[in-house]
Amino acid sequence: MHSCEDVRQINIPFSLETVEVMAGFLKALSDPTRLKIMLLLSMTDGLNVCEIAQNLDMTHSAVSHQLGMLKRMRLLSSKKTGKNVAYSLKDDHIYAIINSASDHALEIVD
Repeated sequence: MHSCEDVRQINIPFSLETVEVMAGFLKALSDPTRLKIMLLLSMTDGLNVCEIAQNLDMTHSAVSHQLGMLKRMRLLSSKKTGKNVAYSLKDDHIYAIINSASDHALEIVD
């Protein structure tokens, strides 16, 4: 039987709100379709809905829905040029996480 008398107390240095944002971010990336969109965007300086849809063999509507979710999570930036909207990763933190996840997955798969 284990004794739990001398257990170290470790405080997580983040507020509940911060932990919830972190969980939401990871949940957003847990969907394969959204992750594929993020992977595409990590390889470019921006893509529009049609480019993403064509590259992933998805409908315009399905891609737009996923982009909306990713944008609400503040993972994407958008830049409008005429009638075109190009989407890109919001910042270098997101790019680094996507890269780290792919590096880790390649180590497991290979």
